Amino acid sequence: MKILFIISDIFLSAPLGIMQLSAMCKKHSYKTRLATLRRHDILEIVNSFQPDIIAYSAMSADIHRFKEMDREILSYLHNMNRCTLRIMGGPHATYFTEILKEMNLDAICIGEGDNAIIQIIKYFREGLDFAKIPNVLCHSNYENGLQNKELINDLDSLPFADNDSIFDAVPYYRTVQLRSFLTSRGCPYKCSYCHNDGFNKEFKGLGPIVRRCSVDRVIDEIKYTREKYPPVKIIRFADDTFVHKVDSWLESFVERYKSEIGIPFYCLMRSNVFSDEMARLLKEAG
Repeated sequence: MKILFIISDIFLSAPLGIMQLSAMCKKHSYKTRLATLRRHDILEIVNSFQPDIIAYSAMSADIHRFKEMDREILSYLHNMNRCTLRIMGGPHATYFTEILKEMNLDAICIGEGDNAIIQIIKYFREGLDFAKIPNVLCHSNYENGLQNKELINDLDSLPFADNDSIFDAVPYYRTVQLRSFLTSRGCPYKCSYCHNDGFNKEFKGLGPIVRRCSVDRVIDEIKYTREKYPPVKIIRFADDTFVHKVDSWLESFVERYKSEIGIPFYCLMRSNVFSDEMARLLKEAG
């Protein structure tokens, strides 16, 4: 089973969501490839890779480009008499579910798709309806809306993000000496301009919105990435808010990061939680 992930572009900040999904697929022995609308000839890749599943990940600003590309892909698949599953995840599909009907996709994923994509592949192979898969909307359950939902609570159980997918798609990216990591998921704040406000409402009551990797997991993934993809000169923690308070997690992270990693990093913080003590600890870590 081969899955082609298509995104708009790869910027300096790596597409960690897609990298995580690719890692999940590879964990189950599926082949993956990543392509971008801006940098690649998508039809040539579809022809050479011959994916069983095309998985779009789209932000709203780029949705018109995805629609245009999808029309070309559909025409190509029709001419080649090929049956290829077309699905979409990411911010646009999560908040504008009508894209399922607009593009006549086979399914869309709302929110986190780590388990959903593996279930979609399984159900596709067995010819089953996707309606029972958590976080997935298809034509048979669209009118009732998303009833079966889940959050990934044990982040340590996920495989390390698949950096190879980026380096294969954009080889020069290997020379960029910055590597990105996520140490948590979710944001507790209710800023009306932010996608997290809608996400929190959609998945309320399914457990804690903010979930964090263990310090062991964070340190292990950085060590693995540093050794497999050198050189690493700076690290980006891509969490919406890296830490919310001074606690045992932060204290343990600071101690271990300083002694075991020692690479300068940057992260995002909120002024209303940023204290002198927090600043001291983060500076001490690097």
